[in-house]
Amino acid sequence: MTQEQLQELIARYLREECTAEERLRLQKWYEQRTAAEPIVWELHSEADLAQLKARMRTDIWERTALAAKPNSLSRRQLVYRVAASIALFCCLSAGLYFILRKDETSVAMASTTGSSGIRLTTATGEQVDVLSAAESTLASYGLQRREQDGKTLLKVLPGEANANTAPALLRTGAREQTVVELLDGSRVWLNATSELRYQRQGSLADLRQVSFSGEAFFEVKKDAMPFKVHAEDQVIEVLGTSFNLSSYTGLLECALLEGKVRIGDNTLKPGQLMRISAVEQHIQAFDIEEVTAWKKGYLQFQDAELASICAKLSKWYQVDIQVGISKPLEPLTGTLSLAASLEDNLEILEKISGIKINREGRTVRINN
Repeated sequence: MTQEQLQELIARYLREECTAEERLRLQKWYEQRTAAEPIVWELHSEADLAQLKARMRTDIWERTALAAKPNSLSRRQLVYRVAASIALFCCLSAGLYFILRKDETSVAMASTTGSSGIRLTTATGEQVDVLSAAESTLASYGLQRREQDGKTLLKVLPGEANANTAPALLRTGAREQTVVELLDGSRVWLNATSELRYQRQGSLADLRQVSFSGEAFFEVKKDAMPFKVHAEDQVIEVLGTSFNLSSYTGLLECALLEGKVRIGDNTLKPGQLMRISAVEQHIQAFDIEEVTAWKKGYLQFQDAELASICAKLSKWYQVDIQVGISKPLEPLTGTLSLAASLEDNLEILEKISGIKINREGRTVRINN
């Protein structure tokens, strides 16, 4: 198959115009190509690439899963059977799949249908669409925008003297991620549906203090002045460190990768995660790849309950997922692509856990 024929076949596949024979032909090419063989993308965008990988994963999974005999296998055995069958695919795709894999590929998180984008609320209360605003307009509101590693990087600019000292607010919508560089040089990777309040003027203590909700990864620049994050009625105090913070109503999780973090009377060491809720407060070890996978474009989980996985999908896609399970399910282990559609990821969960899914608009009901 020539490059021209391959590109035409991929284009037809993405437009869902392929015959069953053509789909099988493309799947076999995808499984058999060598790791060193690039996918030629002169005619295709990063979004097309992510879509191809996600759909290939689903198609190959479906073909392999249906060939197995679910009635003679436990759910865990079925996962292992399929995993063995598509191991070659996972090694070659260098990206998005459902199987244990520690990949370093970044995935572009462009605006998608149904996304509310990235919005800035200025100190004076004005609303700005960060992704569509002209660079000069955005600069007048104290932000500089550029693309870096497939993500939007927003650099905070100093405020004018005697300007309004109220903090600015950045919000990410569904399926949106961005990186914010604060005035002190610290960086914050914001996950979808997250909020960050920050100052553009004031003392160093003011500039090294933010309020936050949602999920983010912080890389704090070292300085004698502590950096403080206010989240869920807690204050996370750091000097120079990197940590992942998940802060939603009634639950806060802080996972420390390096450096030192103090929360109340507790000081975390690298490799420790602190979980605080209304009913519990404890420190435990965590898996770095699992906690930070969202930065690379996927959701990774190990021995996780279906409800916890669905809670993360609900936040990413901004849908209401209601889990009503009458029979116990085995914990799930694997990876889901955040570049894939909600339907694709729900279909994978349906296949490996035997659940039944009913979707009505923005509400998804799951039972067994």
